[in-house]
Amino acid sequence: MPEDATFGSRNDLLTHEELTRLVSVLAAHGLSKVRLTGGEPTVRRGLVPLVESLVAIPGIKQVVMTTNGSTLTQLAGPLHQAGLKGINVSLDTLDESQFARITRGGNVLDVIRGIENALAVGLKVKINAVIDASMSLQEAAALCRFSWQRNMVVRFIEQMPLSSGSLMGGQLLTGAQIKTHIETQFGETSPVPSANEAGPARTYQTADGNAFGLITPMSNHFCGTCNRMRINALGQLHSCLGHDRFLDLREILRNDASDDDLMTAIKRELQGKSEGHDFLTIRKRPKKAMVSMGG
Repeated sequence: MPEDATFGSRNDLLTHEELTRLVSVLAAHGLSKVRLTGGEPTVRRGLVPLVESLVAIPGIKQVVMTTNGSTLTQLAGPLHQAGLKGINVSLDTLDESQFARITRGGNVLDVIRGIENALAVGLKVKINAVIDASMSLQEAAALCRFSWQRNMVVRFIEQMPLSSGSLMGGQLLTGAQIKTHIETQFGETSPVPSANEAGPARTYQTADGNAFGLITPMSNHFCGTCNRMRINALGQLHSCLGHDRFLDLREILRNDASDDDLMTAIKRELQGKSEGHDFLTIRKRPKKAMVSMGG
């Protein structure tokens, strides 16, 4: 959670009806998977009915969510019943004081209880972790043990210099470094083939069959195969995390545009999608914060 995080008014956010219409238009043109993500989707009122609405849209095969996990003790059951297929929980450390520092006051025990409740109700759960250079690599090994004891996959994500334009710890901790550390703790690993729809993670497993993933936007980017677009809570469509350019869908939606007008604008924006990110170019680094975009 960045120090300078700002929050918009409720009137600025897309309504459930606007979100459902938007997904319906996109589904008619091939969209099949929706991920509800950050900021934090579970603070949105009416989340469960929204999931039900999205699941019911023709063409949508999967609705999943990324969350900080702190409210899953209450929400996991209703979300599963609404048709949510899976949850990725953002969890960078199991250390209580370190967790409170990173999240600015969060309680890691709430997250752990939420994860266990999500598993108990039948949701598929993965762990997303960003281990930066200011933290110990032992965090990675601890998260592996925690995840594998619960038959979960943990994915380690390289930190991207959004918002402040700098990396915590002052340098990049690469996926290769994390992989090397995991192998020193658990033995050699081998790559696991991934389906195209599985996203950008490269998955590895130990001789015991325990799996972890690496998402490496900095050291080994995957821009050429990226098939994602992000629409934040304000209705801004971002075709790339690595640039501040966006299309204001809220303005289009609220100016009585037809579905065809909406799709024409979206296609035009996606055709201008950048070939790569600018995370490594100091003067061009994006100013948007991940907390307002989600993964």
